[in-house]
Amino acid sequence: MPAGSSATTLSFGHRYRFESGFDGGSLALSLDGSSYTLVPSTAITGANYNGTVSASCPPAGSAGFPIFTGVATSFSNTTVNLDAACDAITGGSGGCAGQTLHIAFTTITDCSTTDDGWFLDNVTVTACTP
Repeated sequence: MPAGSSATTLSFGHRYRFESGFDGGSLALSLDGSSYTLVPSTAITGANYNGTVSASCPPAGSAGFPIFTGVATSFSNTTVNLDAACDAITGGSGGCAGQTLHIAFTTITDCSTTDDGWFLDNVTVTACTP
């Protein structure tokens, strides 16, 4: 993001079909391209995480992660306040200004039932620049 930018947001439409509570989609953000941090639900408006990964047969280290889970047959809109997510990573208050953002749409699945997955549309990142 350009230095001095503000009001940085990620917006997207999505629908999904996951095994409720065991499989789901989650958002992660990295400022260095290697260490990813889950986007907190407090930075999300619109369709938000609606569950967590079950402790029964999760992938290593993912139990309790916030996820979009279950079934959403119609596309719904989600907006992420990326400045708040960047501040959560850095512990600062400068938002994403001057940072290189790496955004991950991740799916987390357990060791059993499969389903259709996560469908994304109209993914945009916007910011106000000086």
